[in-house]
Amino acid sequence: MLVIWGMQDSALLPSQLDLGAYVPDLTIEKIDAGHFVPWQKPDAVIAAMRRWGI
Repeated sequence: MLVIWGMQDSALLPSQLDLGAYVPDLTIEKIDAGHFVPWQKPDAVIAAMRRWGI
């Protein structure tokens, strides 16, 4: 699973990224953006998806 996380998000905090115990084969991409990562940093989202293999 690929998670793309906006590190400046004030609703979903970085402390909530401890997902490895619940999700096997987890990849987390941390992006310097707020809650609306695809709108704020679309190029970074596309690059993360391509690295992951989408």
